[in-house]
Amino acid sequence: TRWFSLELLSEFVQDSDHVDEPDEEGLPLSSWKLTLGNKKQARSEMEAIVLKEPIEKSIEGDRYTWTEAECEKLLKSLRHQSDYRYMSFFLTANYPPDYTAFISRPMDWEKIQKTLKKRQYDTFGAIIDDLRLIFKNALKYNARLAGTDTVSGQAYDAAKIMSAKLETAINKCMLTVSDRVERERIDHNNAEREIEAAERAEEAKIREQWKTNAGK
Repeated sequence: TRWFSLELLSEFVQDSDHVDEPDEEGLPLSSWKLTLGNKKQARSEMEAIVLKEPIEKSIEGDRYTWTEAECEKLLKSLRHQSDYRYMSFFLTANYPPDYTAFISRPMDWEKIQKTLKKRQYDTFGAIIDDLRLIFKNALKYNARLAGTDTVSGQAYDAAKIMSAKLETAINKCMLTVSDRVERERIDHNNAEREIEAAERAEEAKIREQWKTNAGK
């Protein structure tokens, strides 16, 4: 709830490191200030929940489950036609000869897409880590030529732009996933309570019948 409000009211968030803490340990916050510190803290808490959420897997070739479809949305968020001039650096494994001397784990968009199609991602965090790695690698390798009118300089600038777009898409994904997961948990808990209530009612009915039969 805190992260939802801070994300939706981003334009009113104050540039302050202030972070509200709960009055009692273990209890959630009842109110909070619209500060950058609270926003960062709330986002970290939300990531800890959503990124560990397991991806419900379908059989390869079948229609994606809703969790897989959310992962696909993240991939597609980086493939808008207007962003092609930036993403063209990161679509395929087209690396310079000395790339692996600087980057231990290369990553590109098509590799992630193939991994998703093969149903090899287990959590949202796994695919998000790989997507972030694309731009983390690019920033690291091309940093030495940042600000120059070279291919590396352009790739560095493109990585900064697309990394920011990815984080925006991740925010939207976390909102969608956390909302659906919470609703499903509520529905599941309600269903369990209804089953328990029905079982108690049936047990009470059986006891009453037993008492009636015993009194005859």
